[in-house]
Formats: sequence, C-alpha cells, structure tokens
Amino acid sequence: MTETTTGPDARPPRTWTRILLVLSLGLNLIIIGSLGGLALSRAIRGPFEPVHDLAFGPFTQALSPDDRHAMLHAFATEAKGFRAERDQMRADFQALVAALKADPYDPSVLDGVMARQKARTDQWLALGQRLLAERLTAMTPAERAAFADRLSDDLSRRSHHGTTPPPASD
Repeated sequence: MTETTTGPDARPPRTWTRILLVLSLGLNLIIIGSLGGLALSRAIRGPFEPVHDLAFGPFTQALSPDDRHAMLHAFATEAKGFRAERDQMRADFQALVAALKADPYDPSVLDGVMARQKARTDQWLALGQRLLAERLTAMTPAERAAFADRLSDDLSRRSHHGTTPPPASD
C-alpha cells in the first residue's frame, strides 16, 4: 500500500522540516553566489593580481576604467616583488606596534621602521607618478580633457564633503 499526502489522514509537514529546508536553500544560494562572484571578478580582473594598494586619490578616480586597468597592469608588471614588499610593509607595522609597546621605549627602533616605510612608499609613488605621466601623455587631447573634467569634478565633490583641495599656487 502506498502512502498518500492527501486525504483525511494526511499530516502537514513539520515546522522544523520547513525551517531546515529554507536554511539549506539559503546556504546553497550563498555558496553558489560567492563562487559565482569570485569567478566573475577573476574574469573581469584578468590574469594579473590586482594591485589594490595602488591609489592616487583623485587621479585614480579620474582615470577611465580602461586607463585605470592599464595603469594597474603596468604597475603590477613593473613593480617586481610588489607582493613581497607589501608583506614587508605588514611586518614593519607589526614591528612598529611592538616598538610602541616596548618598555623601555626605544625611539630608534620606531625611526628605523618609519624610514623603511618611507623609502618603500617613495619608491611606489615615483613609479606610480611615472606611469600616470606616461598614461596622460599617451592620451588624445579629448581624453586628457575628459580626465581633467573628471579630476575637477572629484576635487569639487571632495571640497563639498569636508576635505578641501589644496590652494592653487600662483
């Protein structure tokens, strides 16, 4: 004899079964969505690891998406050992925290860490400035004008949000 779910003896599904089913479905959707998002971001990003640490404020924002991608690609290509440098920067921050907590406090340890960080940052900044200058030089006059407009708009927005741009030098 087969059981039927209709008729006078049919029992409704238990509440905990429904809850378990909804939770399972939700978990599956989260996992599938996460994996899909990861695959999509890798497809968009391309074969190079993104350089999230590369940011030149309004300059980066004013670049078109294609120019920004090209800059990041150029930076990743030219900044050999960038990942190791980033790891060293993290280690320097840990050393800085340890130096600040040390008793007795030794200011020379802090000075050494800060000097290494400054040298590294100066090197990255110089590379970024050179790449930006090259990118701007390669633009057509119309592309440079559009960049200048986006830069001006970004600086205007920043001044309206409490961060004022530096005064123009005469």
